[in-house]
Amino acid sequence: ISYGMAAPQVTCRQGCRSVWRAGSRHFPCLRCSRPDRPTVATRIVNLQHEFGTSLMPPPEAAAWPDLLLRCWFADGGTVTIQSSTQLHEELSRSFLHYVGIGLPVKTLDGLTLTHDGGLLSASERGERHVFDTLGLQLARRGFAVVDLGAHSHVYKVACDEGRQLWPLMKAGELTDKDGSLTSGLDPSDNARGDRFIDMSHAATLGEWPALVALDAALALVGTEINTSLRQTLVLRSDPYFACFPGGGARYGAHFDGGGHNAECKLTTIVYTNTNWAATNGGALHLFDEPNRCWHSVQPLAGRVVIFRADTVLHRVEPTHAIRYALTAWWYVASDGRSRSVDGQMRLVRKRSQCMEVYTRQEGGRAARAVRKAVSRAVQGQ
Repeated sequence: ISYGMAAPQVTCRQGCRSVWRAGSRHFPCLRCSRPDRPTVATRIVNLQHEFGTSLMPPPEAAAWPDLLLRCWFADGGTVTIQSSTQLHEELSRSFLHYVGIGLPVKTLDGLTLTHDGGLLSASERGERHVFDTLGLQLARRGFAVVDLGAHSHVYKVACDEGRQLWPLMKAGELTDKDGSLTSGLDPSDNARGDRFIDMSHAATLGEWPALVALDAALALVGTEINTSLRQTLVLRSDPYFACFPGGGARYGAHFDGGGHNAECKLTTIVYTNTNWAATNGGALHLFDEPNRCWHSVQPLAGRVVIFRADTVLHRVEPTHAIRYALTAWWYVASDGRSRSVDGQMRLVRKRSQCMEVYTRQEGGRAARAVRKAVSRAVQGQ
C-alpha cells in the first residue's frame, strides 16, 4: 500500500529479487521470506550520523538488536542501568550483562577505609566515627571495603569447613517475581558457577565454629553501621556461605535488591580466601555509573565488602581457584513484609546459633565476645 505515493523499490540482500519498503519498515522478501534490513555496517553509519559521533561499537554488536545498538550510541559508547531497564521493558529480557560495556575497570588495591585492628577493634573501643565514616561512604559511593580484623588463622579454618560443606551445597538460585526459583542462571539467563549453603541449615548438620564466629562478626558490623544509616535495617537474612569452584565459574551482573525484592537494602560480605593471587581471577566488580567505570575488589581473606543491595550493580569475574564468601543481607521493614519473610529472615535481636554470641551484649562487650568466639574457632574449641 503506497498511500498515494510510490514506495521505493530496493533489492533483496539475499540476492533473489526486489522487495517493497515503505518508510523505515522492512518487509520480507517475496521469494525467500526473509526481512530485508540494513546491514550492520549501514546501521552503524546511520547511527553515527544521527548522534554526531565517530564511536565504533565492539565486534559483538553485529548480533545486537537495533534498540540495544541505539542505546549504546545514546549513552556515549556504553549501556547505562536506565537503558538496560528500558531494553528489558521493550524486549522482555534482561540486558544487565551489557551495562558498563567498554568502560574501564579500576582496581581497588587498598581499602576505602583503614583502621588499626579492623572493624572488630573499632567496635571494641567504641570508636563510632569509624562506622559513621562507613555510613557516609555507603551514602556517597554506595559501597565500602574494609578489614574485619579477625585472627588470620580463622580464615584457614573457615576454608577447611567450606571443603567439608561442599557436598552439601546447591547451585545458586534466583527468586523470580512469582516467587519461583531459577537455579544456575543469572538475571540475563547466563550460566552462573557458584554453589551455596544456608548456614542455618548447615547448623543442623554439624558444627562450624569458624563460620559461626565470622558470621557473628559480620552481624556485629552490620548492627554498628545500621545506626549510621538513614534507613533503619530491622531484618537480617540467614548467612549464606558460597563457593566458586574455579574452572572459570562466574556470576554475571545483577542487583541483590530492588524490584520485587525492594526491601533488601544492604549486602555484607566477608571473604575467607587465604593466599589469594590476582591470577586466580574471581574479583568482585562494582559498577560506578557516575564515574563511568567498574571498581575491582580482590576476595582476600578478612576483607569485608559492604554495598547498597538495591542500587549497586555487581558481578563476579571468572574464577580459576576455589573462592569462598560468607554473605548476609539486611532489610528494611514494610507493611506485610515481616510476615512474608518470617521463617527465612531473623530479627536482629533474635537468638540463633550464629548470633547468640553477641545479642545479649552491648557496645565493646559485644566485640570482645565475638573475638572470643573467633579465638575458640581458631583453637578448635
